[in-house]
Amino acid sequence: MIQDIAWIDIETTSGGVYPTPDRRIVEFASIITDAELNIISELEPIAVALDDESVARMPEDVYAMLNHNGVLTRAQRSTTTLEDLDDIWVKFVNSMNMYDNIVVAGNSVHFDKEAMRKDMPESYARLDSRSIDVSSISEVFSRWRPEVYRSRPRKVSAHTAGSDIHESLEELRFFKDFMVSNGMLAL
Repeated sequence: MIQDIAWIDIETTSGGVYPTPDRRIVEFASIITDAELNIISELEPIAVALDDESVARMPEDVYAMLNHNGVLTRAQRSTTTLEDLDDIWVKFVNSMNMYDNIVVAGNSVHFDKEAMRKDMPESYARLDSRSIDVSSISEVFSRWRPEVYRSRPRKVSAHTAGSDIHESLEELRFFKDFMVSNGMLAL
């Protein structure tokens, strides 16, 4: 039986590919879909409490983005700790009968998994080594079918966990629909 897919998106206090000691999660969202990408359940975005010291250490570009999109304000008002977030997601996936070997999906989802490894160890321990990285699929289309890549849904780039996760899901639906309608995939 094919397991449902746990979509994740995370906003952090710093960008870049490699984690830094100061990087921490400030917002988290998750959606569960079936294999056909139909939404089964959604965990609304959760802002994680952020102290003044963490704000002061943020790179200017990340501070500007999180301030502009409202994530910074929500995090500064939040009382949810990283431990709370870890517990919330474990309960969320448990409620969906997903206990371990959970395949996650998203854009550049390796970044999100790395943030979970550091800040959400109980959740991370439940993840499968495999994932569905929408950005990788997008990169393949940009090289092999650039006309399809150029016609994919445009991102709003709000850079909030809630908007980004829905954009990632829509992007994969677009590529799936293209492959099905062109006989590349039989469902």
